[in-house]
Amino acid sequence: MKKILFICIGFGMILSKVNGQVSDSTLTQHHPKLDARQLFQKSKKNSAIAYILLGGGLISGLAGVSKYMNQDDNIDGGGEAAMTIGAIAVVASIPFFVMSSSNKKKAMNLSFSNETTPQLYKQSLVLLPLPSLTLTFGL
Repeated sequence: MKKILFICIGFGMILSKVNGQVSDSTLTQHHPKLDARQLFQKSKKNSAIAYILLGGGLISGLAGVSKYMNQDDNIDGGGEAAMTIGAIAVVASIPFFVMSSSNKKKAMNLSFSNETTPQLYKQSLVLLPLPSLTLTFGL
């Protein structure tokens, strides 16, 4: 009888450690939590960088095209360098637009909702709603 009792207690202790919840301090060390406000700020910064690269690239490219079209002879360079730099800047703005939209979508999917969790209520285990922060991923 004592052996069975010790085995049940040991098995219960093992299950409590295996199914235990992870504390918040260990979660923040490995996975920093991002809230919707931080994701919107990242989205705005990425969007600003993308627009600056796009505008600067277009201005540089148009200046290079203008110089190339208005040259009388090939004595002093035709503006090909400005056109190339402008094209590279315009192409470099595309990943920033993509990152901005993905951060904005993540921030929009981050929301509060009521999730049901098993809790003890009047000596029985019932599913009670618990306010929680949810993040949905589109696969």
